[in-house]
Amino acid sequence: MRRHLPCLLALAISCGAARAQTEAPVRPPNPLARDPWAGAYRSAELRLVLERRGDGYAGTIELGGQRLPLTARGGEQRLDGTFTSDGHAFPFTATLEGTTLVLASGGATHRLAREGAPPAANPAAPPSAPTGPQSAPPVGADWQTYRHALGWELRYPPGWQLQETEVGLVLAPPDLARDPQGQPLEAILVNAVPADGITRPDDPRALQFIEGQLQQVFPFLRRAGEPRASTVGGRPAAELTLAGKNPAGRDIRALVLIKLVGDQGVITMALGEPERLRAREAAVRQVFASAGKGEAQLDQRLVGVWRYERHTFSGTFSSTSIRTITLRPDGTCHDASRTFAGMDHKDSGGHTTGRTDVDTGDGDATRGTWAADGRRIILQWRDGTEEYEYELGGGAMLFKTGRGEPKLYQKVN
Repeated sequence: MRRHLPCLLALAISCGAARAQTEAPVRPPNPLARDPWAGAYRSAELRLVLERRGDGYAGTIELGGQRLPLTARGGEQRLDGTFTSDGHAFPFTATLEGTTLVLASGGATHRLAREGAPPAANPAAPPSAPTGPQSAPPVGADWQTYRHALGWELRYPPGWQLQETEVGLVLAPPDLARDPQGQPLEAILVNAVPADGITRPDDPRALQFIEGQLQQVFPFLRRAGEPRASTVGGRPAAELTLAGKNPAGRDIRALVLIKLVGDQGVITMALGEPERLRAREAAVRQVFASAGKGEAQLDQRLVGVWRYERHTFSGTFSSTSIRTITLRPDGTCHDASRTFAGMDHKDSGGHTTGRTDVDTGDGDATRGTWAADGRRIILQWRDGTEEYEYELGGGAMLFKTGRGEPKLYQKVN
């Protein structure tokens, strides 16, 4: 069965750091005592600087060559604030454990040790030239990793459930919003589709295609505002927002993020009620930023030429269809098909009056890429993807489709 591979797309939505929490009343810090927060904190991934500003704090998160400005307010044991990256504001919380600052944002947690030196006099000074701009902080060490045989991978928060489906990867957070009937009120989809010659994620053709695909499922959504170009992990990216009312009269917004990885477009679509979507946005952007492609898995036992034949007979008609798949050791493949058909013509007395034979020839081979992990094989073509479980034995390979009859391929070279 050939289908478009959503080798990647994560219907995912949850941001533990953005959940409302019940806390004890905030006690403002004593201005005569040493400020418990002012200072600089560092971990292997990032550095955070805080300076007292009025009844709150200002500072920066230094990450990947960037300085992301932040503001925060709170008491002696907890701060709540936001930092800004690539024009977007992301919520965070900070708590103190002795001299360790615990920073939580978007489902990721970082532990930073206090530096001995006080913070710089002006922590919001102009940043140095970025070396690896991102629109979300790095994911936490406890985030889960998904890897596909074709090499696609992404990270997603602990506690989320991931499911491979025919429309992509679906991730369900533990606190997924549902209506009284139990139907989901939010979702995120991450997918990879052939770029088909598109070289920019903000190409109008790409945006129109994605918008059209989304509206097939959610016809009430309409574009809200103009597309926006951004940068994620050093890659050009684009984002699109849609909005509308669902059949139940609820306001729904959708955020679409697009980037190019090789000859594939990676798309993340998150949708839900506006407040829930805003709370999930930081985690969604982190999932999107983490999506990329490494080396495909190749079961070298499969390298070679494989042939499948199907014979059909009905009355005086017969046909033979032959499919030949060539799997190369570099991960490329091609597919050639040929059909022979013949039919005897008879008169009313049952006498043969003639015969018609057809040979389609080999035609042009379809080229693509393949991957196999010992259990399943993926054949990715320009017009879609096939995926099967397979078994090897005696110079033959059995493709099990899960639907219909299995197909037995013989190795011919």
